[in-house]
Amino acid sequence: MTVISVFPGSQAPHARKWRSVPQAGEHALIARMRRRLALRRMLRNELLREPDSVLADAGWTREEALREARKPIWQA
Repeated sequence: MTVISVFPGSQAPHARKWRSVPQAGEHALIARMRRRLALRRMLRNELLREPDSVLADAGWTREEALREARKPIWQA
């Protein structure tokens, strides 16, 4: 869920529609995105440099690891 903060003193007519207080689920969303970022960074920087046997031990094929490493963090 996205929350748009309005700058203090903003006189825009639509400014009242948006909340500046974080919503309940936002912390979990940020945590998920950080975990995805860490996983994909680890795949790119460490695991993809290893031979296929190491990838198989981790439960990945090279194609799956490449596909996952290329995803943006907002995609599950």
